[in-house]
Amino acid sequence: MSNNFLKFPLALLRQANTPVDFFEKAAAFAVVNAGIGFTHKHGKEAFLLRVDELRKKIGLMSKRICGEALVGADLCGVKLGDHSGLKEVEPYNVVSDRRGDSPVVSVASDIFWAACSQARRDAGIDTPVRSRTIQWREWRIFVALASLPHNRYGFSIAGWESVRCRACGFHRKEDFQTFQEAVEPWPDHCLPLTRWVVDSTLKRLESLNFFIRHRIGKGGRGGLTAYSFRHSDGTPEENRESLARDCEEWQGCNQGQTVRENRAHDLKFHLALVAERKAKIKEIAGETGSLQQTSKSAASRQ
Repeated sequence: MSNNFLKFPLALLRQANTPVDFFEKAAAFAVVNAGIGFTHKHGKEAFLLRVDELRKKIGLMSKRICGEALVGADLCGVKLGDHSGLKEVEPYNVVSDRRGDSPVVSVASDIFWAACSQARRDAGIDTPVRSRTIQWREWRIFVALASLPHNRYGFSIAGWESVRCRACGFHRKEDFQTFQEAVEPWPDHCLPLTRWVVDSTLKRLESLNFFIRHRIGKGGRGGLTAYSFRHSDGTPEENRESLARDCEEWQGCNQGQTVRENRAHDLKFHLALVAERKAKIKEIAGETGSLQQTSKSAASRQ
């Protein structure tokens, strides 16, 4: 797998006009975003020095350039069409303005370009064939998994419905449901997937070693599944065993945390009841004392 990664918002899956449009905008966003990230990490001076080095390397004399795109393209391993990076500015701005709070997905460049190549070929564009091709529907599922937050063990947990809504560019189920109930039509390239399609696509991607998974739920239907891109040091069987062990350890820690949270909640509830009871006893005692004092005063007057 490539050491270069491209980053883009999950929402771009549905916001793009076509699969080809998606990859063009995703690549533009990725290179400019990487250049901006380099500046934040290393400072403006280091950024300008890097831009000068790249200008000399490619023999670029024009002053009209996008330095962020130049640096980002070098970091991501992307070849810019006109070398200036200016063509990437507008798509980056459009995607940035529309992304909202959509999470950014990070994908290895070899997988990204394999999916891009297949999308272009499907659209009738003459494109060289790449190894380990991935279809658009498979790409959507792959991006959905890559967008999931992972825990400290290196795996993510999700049910099939979460995978489906993320494959449509939504990271929240309520947003997916709201869009589904709206009158606005779904984009043709990002229609909701059935459970059978999600399951069969996951099975194919796993067989091609894009990831490994381990089912956590024990019921006949539904349940949660752990997905991992990081358990990849051994054979597929060894990696699955390693993931299974980590899942068992995670479940033990998670259940222990749940028990502690329940105990803390019970204690808080008990203390609230005790405080309420003490306040009521104090109130009753005060009323009793007031009555006794009134009785004594009445008796002394007699």
